Amino acid sequence: MKPAIGRQDNKWFGEARALFAAGTPAFEIARQLDVSTHRVRMACEPAFAAQHRARGVARRLGEVANLKRSRVKSGWACGGEARWRGRVPVPAHTHPLVRQFIHHLNDQQTTIGEVAERAGYRKGTVSSWRYTQMPRLDNFANVLEVLGLELVIREIRA
Repeated sequence: MKPAIGRQDNKWFGEARALFAAGTPAFEIARQLDVSTHRVRMACEPAFAAQHRARGVARRLGEVANLKRSRVKSGWACGGEARWRGRVPVPAHTHPLVRQFIHHLNDQQTTIGEVAERAGYRKGTVSSWRYTQMPRLDNFANVLEVLGLELVIREIRA
C-alpha cells in the first residue's frame, strides 16, 4: 500500500494544476500521476472541492445535503412534503375509516408526515395504511387524536 499523498505534497499538486489548466481530463491526470481522480478534482476544481466540503459539513451536522437542483415546477423546492398539503390521495381500496382519516387530514391542510411525527410514529407507518397495511386500533386512535378526532363505537342503526 502506497502512503497517502496530501495536498501539501507539491510534487504532484503543481503538476496536476498545470495539466488541468491545459485541458487534460482529471481521470487522465490521476492515471499519469498515480493518485486518485478524487484528489485531482479536489486540487484542481474549486467548485467540486466546495461542494465536497459542504456535504461533509452537512453530514457532520446530521442534515441531509441536498445540493442538487430541485424541480421547482412540481413544488419540490418548497420542501417536498408541502406539495401534498390538502391533496393526499385516497386509493379506491382503502378502508372506510382510513378514508375518513385522510379526508380530515386534507380538510385541515396538514400532511401525513406532520401528523405521524406529532403522534410519535414513522411517516411510512401512517402512509402504508392507505395502500397495504391495516392500522392497529391503538395507533389509529393516537393519530386521530392529533387531528382532534376520536374513534367511537356505536350501535348499528336499523
